[in-house]
Amino acid sequence: MERVIWIPWPEAEAAEFIERSDQWQEVSPKDFTIITYSSGTVNDTLHKMKTGSIYMRGHGMPGSPFVTSRGQSLHITKSINRLIKMGLQTTFTGKIKFYSCYSAVDSVQKMRPELVTVPKVKIGPIGFGAKSVFQDVDKSYFEGSRDCLARRGAAYFRSRGFNSCVFQGYGGPLSGKMEQKTDQELADGHYHKHCLTITFNEGTPVSGIGMDSVGRRASAARSNF
Repeated sequence: MERVIWIPWPEAEAAEFIERSDQWQEVSPKDFTIITYSSGTVNDTLHKMKTGSIYMRGHGMPGSPFVTSRGQSLHITKSINRLIKMGLQTTFTGKIKFYSCYSAVDSVQKMRPELVTVPKVKIGPIGFGAKSVFQDVDKSYFEGSRDCLARRGAAYFRSRGFNSCVFQGYGGPLSGKMEQKTDQELADGHYHKHCLTITFNEGTPVSGIGMDSVGRRASAARSNF
């Protein structure tokens, strides 16, 4: 089965994820093909790919539509467009994995009104009889959520005709390299991808995160979209 690691930046800008992906090739018994973006070219592996898995790499945050790498930011739709331009066909029926931290986690926007500090607004030119007032805030502004990267990416893929794929995201921070996290993995000599367990406390923004120290296998933290 073909396994592709997609890095949506040109090779000269992709050193971080090339290094991490090279490590997957070194320690895993599975074969991975690393593909970086190359404008104006068609990749033969992508063009012929009918099934298998595509790991779309890049750092992520809850509810953000962007993947990043060392100061570079790219909207997920641009990453997808680059993948398609390099050859991936709508006949692909395999799995597309948004391998970014929090790719299955919506941005936490919900706040109870009593937790909101209502902004103080000054009216009038400062120093010329300006007065301070408290402004009422539309409660609806603080409710709802921003869709996670995987949900956005899956919807965009489908809008481009990819209707036979499985789309997957991850519910926490992912290991960039494969690791031996447990005693059993050390004993077996096996390296795996891991995802830390996260919890959001009710009423707190994204910074309210608690993580365990070991984490789960990444496969246990996947969700389909």
